[in-house]
Amino acid sequence: MKKACILFFLALFLVTALASPVAAQQEDYPANLRQVSDIYVFLKHLRQRGVLRNFNDLILPLSRREIASLLIAADSSATLTATERDILFDYKTEFRYDLSQQGYAVASQPPPRTLLPDFFSGEPLADKLSETFSPNREKFFYQWADSAAGSLPSTFFADLLLSTDFRSESAPLQASAGWFELGGNIRGTLKGRVGYSLRATNGVLRGSKEVAFGDNRLKQNFRLNLSDIEPTFDFTEAVIKVDADVLNVEIARQTLLIGTGESSRIILSDNAPPLDFIRLWTDIGRFRYTFIHASLLGPYTFVVDSLSGGVREYTPKFFVLHRFDFFIGDMSDPWLRLGLTETVVYGNRGAELTYLNPLIFLKSAEHSLWDRDNSALTFDAKVFLFRNVELYTTLFIDDIQLGSLGTTSSRSKFVFNLGGNVSLPQLDLTLEYTCIDPYAYTHRLPYNTYTNSGFGLGHFLPPNSDEFFFRARWFALRRLTLTAEVSRTRHGDNVIDPATGAVLKNVGGDFNLGFDASGQKEFLDGVLTETLAARLNARYEPFKNILLVAAYELRRIATGDVSSLTNFLSLGVRIDY
Repeated sequence: MKKACILFFLALFLVTALASPVAAQQEDYPANLRQVSDIYVFLKHLRQRGVLRNFNDLILPLSRREIASLLIAADSSATLTATERDILFDYKTEFRYDLSQQGYAVASQPPPRTLLPDFFSGEPLADKLSETFSPNREKFFYQWADSAAGSLPSTFFADLLLSTDFRSESAPLQASAGWFELGGNIRGTLKGRVGYSLRATNGVLRGSKEVAFGDNRLKQNFRLNLSDIEPTFDFTEAVIKVDADVLNVEIARQTLLIGTGESSRIILSDNAPPLDFIRLWTDIGRFRYTFIHASLLGPYTFVVDSLSGGVREYTPKFFVLHRFDFFIGDMSDPWLRLGLTETVVYGNRGAELTYLNPLIFLKSAEHSLWDRDNSALTFDAKVFLFRNVELYTTLFIDDIQLGSLGTTSSRSKFVFNLGGNVSLPQLDLTLEYTCIDPYAYTHRLPYNTYTNSGFGLGHFLPPNSDEFFFRARWFALRRLTLTAEVSRTRHGDNVIDPATGAVLKNVGGDFNLGFDASGQKEFLDGVLTETLAARLNARYEPFKNILLVAAYELRRIATGDVSSLTNFLSLGVRIDY
């Protein structure tokens, strides 16, 4: 059955590729906070300013072709400040080739610099070095585009990726950590039909792992969580996709962001490791339909073997998503976006053919499969009230029993947020509240929890938590962005016996403990921990493709009568050449 499913989707992918029309750059632009470029943040700012109302970030990432279209639309706005127009100019330089494929005049954008073969040309060494570190030119390690007349366009772009980070923490650890990461990224389009990208990095860590795990990517890394090997780590993501006229098909490992949320998204966020998935979607007028089937990492056990030294055996686990998007208003200026999403997490067996049907109603399908999986239904909305104001909300219905509404029964479990963004010239303000019910995201069967490799697929907070979040982001200069954040989170943890580790009282505060015989819940019951945090972040790009980042955080954690005050400082350099 599993082989048949794989063959079906491969056949669908090939048929779509052969039937698709010729288009511009098809590859995705990663929704990754470690990117040197921060284009999604800027596009969101322009939307909130009323410049790009048609920018839809409820599903990220977008393709480079889609981003280029948005940049062209933004360029015609007369309301941008001088700094905002300078930032836009830099992004148009980064997307110079993509813009040219859509007929946009790019003569005013500086041409890119290519290390190979430019650095080995006959020009003087001083000129080579000057151009290599040009502050305004986009840089590639290598680039190639098929320019043969009458041929379908194919492209290849390659970049070297280098980053180094330092992080220190005051009491109680009073420790620091540094890590170095090196790798590369290739991307392009084949014959104007198929987009591809591959990103791989390898790194080494020195210092305290506990401090380094303040970086969520490192905390997710499996190798770094092993105690018996050298602290090295690696990451890889890859995408191959066909953006056809009617049906779009993608096979990928990458981060997907779905739904609303600024502190963290409720449906799919970057809190968990990147997903391995197959995605189909189609856009018809005001509507978009999306289907995703992904494999997850479930619980594992270590089986001792005297011959092999032991092996980790994990429970197979899968994630299915159907999403329907709709907007109201003009195509270029919608005032309301609505989303309806149904999801299922299932495991302890192979891929279900029922769940591979992109059109089936998942809740009923789950019932027909003996009601053993974890299904949920989510509604989200984003409304643009005024030119510079947008409000958004998400309601994630994990379980619902009408007779239990308004009671303390754990048969109904919800996650919701409510937030708003206000944008002024070069300034964004965000205020958001998120509430996660006890037992939300959990399931009575541990392999059906809403997690990947133990990390929540949705919001970063565990069940039985809430958060108030405020952020101010200032586009201070052309390449300098300053951000200030303040948050208060509360979490009710299960009561644990410190001597044995046994659970004395389950209050629904743990992803992995989704069943309680009492069937009751009380919000923020258990061991209450309150965290107050203030963060300052700076991103500065002195030269194109070279980014400097700095962050400071002051965090107060109080559990009962015990509290601690901790300072965090992190510095980093990102190079994408």
